[in-house]
This record gives sequence, C-alpha cells and structure tokens, in this order.
Amino acid sequence: MRHNQIYFFLILFCFSIFTSCKNDKSKKPLPGYTGNAGEIVVVAKADELRSSLILEALSNTFLRNIPGLPQPEPEFDVVRIPKKDFSRIFQLHRNILIFEIDKLNDNKIHYLQNQWAKGQKIVEITASSVPQAVKLLEENSENILNYFKFAEIERLIERNKKLGNKEVENQLKKQFNISLTIQKDAYLAKQDSNFAWVRIERVRKKGGYDHRISQGLILFEIPYRDTAQLNLQYLTHLKDSITKKQIPGPTEGSYMTTSYKLEKPFARKYQLKNKYVTEIRGLWRVEGNFMGGPFVHLAIVDEKNSRIVNIVGYVYAPQFNKRDYLREIEAMLYSFEL
Repeated sequence: MRHNQIYFFLILFCFSIFTSCKNDKSKKPLPGYTGNAGEIVVVAKADELRSSLILEALSNTFLRNIPGLPQPEPEFDVVRIPKKDFSRIFQLHRNILIFEIDKLNDNKIHYLQNQWAKGQKIVEITASSVPQAVKLLEENSENILNYFKFAEIERLIERNKKLGNKEVENQLKKQFNISLTIQKDAYLAKQDSNFAWVRIERVRKKGGYDHRISQGLILFEIPYRDTAQLNLQYLTHLKDSITKKQIPGPTEGSYMTTSYKLEKPFARKYQLKNKYVTEIRGLWRVEGNFMGGPFVHLAIVDEKNSRIVNIVGYVYAPQFNKRDYLREIEAMLYSFEL
C-alpha cells in the first residue's frame, strides 16, 4: 500500500473545481447519467488507446490499488472507447476522460460537468502529441483522480439527501448535534448517552447462495483538551476501547477491534468544512472470530463546543469487492455538518 502518498480526497480542491467547471449544456434539459459506480470511460483515437505510454499512465492513475483494503482493488474500472465509437450511449456516462491530440493543440486540461448528462463529470486533455498528453496526465494525476473520486462521493451524498433515512438523521442530530446524510436502509441498532451504532444489513446473491453484507457507522464524542488526542495511537486505542465494549461479535466474548495482521492503520490530517480532521484508515477484525474488513475513522475537532466527534465507518463483505461499499460509507462520513 502507498501509505506515504496523499490518497484522501482533496476536498477543497474539488469544491473549487466544481464551482469553476465549464457547463456548456446548462441551459438545456439533460438526461441522467449512465454507467456503473467506480467506472470511467476513456476516449481517444484507436491507435492512441493502444499506446503503451497512455496505457501505463492510465494504469498508474486509475488502476492503482486503494489504500486500506484487505485485497487489491483499483480506484476505478477503466473502459476504453475509440473516438469513432463514442456514440450517444457512451456520451451519457457518469465519468469520462477524453484525449484530444493534434499537433496544432495547446497542452491543457479542462474540467467539465453536465456536458451531455446531468451529474456527469468529464476531464478533457488536449495536447500536441501522445507524450505531451501523458505528461499532462501524470503531472495532474492526483487532481484528476480526486476529481472523479469526489464526484462518486457527491453523487451518493445527493442520493442520500433525497432518499435517505430522515428518522436516523434526526436521532443523530438530537444526540450529537451533528448533521449526516444517512442511507435509506440504515437503522439505529444501539444507542446510549455518548454512543450510537448505525447499521446497514443486506443480502446479495453470488454463486447461487445468499451472502451477508454489513456496513455501519459508530459515533461517539470526547472532550477536547489538546492536540495529543488527535494522534494515531490515541485514537486507535480510544476506538478499540469503545468497540470492545459496544460492538459484540457473533460468538460470546467476541468483539470488534483493530487488525494489524495485513497492515497497520495509517492517518492523515487535514481541514474540511473549517474543521480540523484526523482520518484513519485500516482494517478491523473480530477478536474470537474470523470476521473483518476495512474501516475509516474521522476524528473531527469541534472547537466551539470543546469536543472531538468521532465517526467510524466499516464494511463487512467477505465474498465481494469492498470499494463501492466503502464509498457508500465515505459518503455518509464526509456529509457531516457541525
């Protein structure tokens, strides 16, 4: 895993991009976007799509493994479409990367939205040659990747705003004075004076069998005294003490805790919505059982109320890839308002 690289969403960058994007079709009614979550359509001339330089740059940008997952999974699935085949069906896709390569072109990147479909995000790279196009992609790979990643999260947030579970949202607002957009199929499984456990349980078929998928949010708060409370070791110990007490496993005496077997948890600190945030990613397991999966922990400093609000999101989906389930969790986490 690439722990030393900044992988988390560059939220402020993305917000500035979204507010300054070109929107050529804004005056016309647009259909909704198509395509699967976590998918990007890449459009270029057929010979350009076969270029080893472009293939390598696409792989390094979009097919890199997501940090903090138990098995290798790419940031995005890439679908390559020759320009001559870029018909209406592909123009409506949710995420599109377009290469416009011609010797007369200036070397530029354009961030577009709602070009052919509502909610669509497009990056257009214009360049005078394949090497120049690759250079632009490589130099801006983090920004481009995060542009599409945040678009996926924003779509989920908007979905939850329209269709989410208002009852759970109101209960969390009343208890913690925090606003979150919560998925419609969530329910409040456990609650006490300083703790809440929101669960999402579903069944998905694979190989003719039903398989369980579990997602959840764990919320708790502590008084804010100093910045030492925001370091990795302190927050991990705090989380484990809470989950040992509050999140039981399927067998007697079992409980959720942090896993260190495959990799250690890692942290990043940043500002989001004018709040200092420590974000921890890693793997969880159940002591005394074989359950486990990825988690994301946000520790949010609420200076006005002298507290740290902790939200831990987790995924359990042993028979399936975790990426899209984790992004559903991230959408709920990043929707916070204090």
